[in-house]
Amino acid sequence: MYTYHNVYCLKDHAKWMFKEYVEKEGKLSDACKNCGMCEKKCPQHLKIRDELKKVEAIFKN
Repeated sequence: MYTYHNVYCLKDHAKWMFKEYVEKEGKLSDACKNCGMCEKKCPQHLKIRDELKKVEAIFKN
């Protein structure tokens, strides 16, 4: 969703996808246990927990 929003400029589509996801699965941060395992395994060394917060903030508006 974030890639559709930022890379492909398909903002409306990305927001729709996010809305659908939240309705079915709940907020992104609800699924995160904040353990950091995803960051340890990430080959790109992304700060995934911080990125999830940014993504939610973008799509809440």
